[in-house]
Amino acid sequence: VPAANLIALADETGLVTALGGWGLLAACREAVRWQEPWVVSVGVSPRQIAEGVLLGQVAAALDVSGLDPERLELTLAETTLLDADVDTLLTLSAIRDLGAGVGLHDFGTHFAGLSMLKRLPLTIMTIDRSLVRDLPLDLDDAAIVRAVIDTAHVLGLTVVAGGIETEAQRAMLSAYGCDEGQGGLFGQPVPAQGLRCASPPT
Repeated sequence: VPAANLIALADETGLVTALGGWGLLAACREAVRWQEPWVVSVGVSPRQIAEGVLLGQVAAALDVSGLDPERLELTLAETTLLDADVDTLLTLSAIRDLGAGVGLHDFGTHFAGLSMLKRLPLTIMTIDRSLVRDLPLDLDDAAIVRAVIDTAHVLGLTVVAGGIETEAQRAMLSAYGCDEGQGGLFGQPVPAQGLRCASPPT
């Protein structure tokens, strides 16, 4: 079942909050089993924040799994944070106080203002693949990506570029100072067992 279909159905039926909590705990338990102390990144549904359960789910997952909080990173979609209210900001700040990271996923899909980054307790930001796809040929996208990376670094954020498929894309992003990358150039999704046996990424 495609992930997008599953999440849409879970959201429609109201099960996405429980599913999000289960996924968070399962990811933490799996990360504890890895040979390398990699960070595990877990997507968060807007409902987990809106229903006020996210902080409790994070605390419980860390407590039950025993995972070092610094190895957990929660990622939220740009649309979730565009109009973040006080309760959302307090929740994210409390999660940061636990030691876990908070990331903005797919930045650039809705072109939210960079000023939004200043008021959120973020640690990492992922540049959307739509801005990476036409690099290095699209000079407009290149200029936007470079500005985003520079601004994020000024704010102390780690920058990840999504959707890297070619060496030319990787080289340009590296030259611009992008910290990390993900995409087909580096590998394809693998079952948990395959990741446990994997060598450290280079």
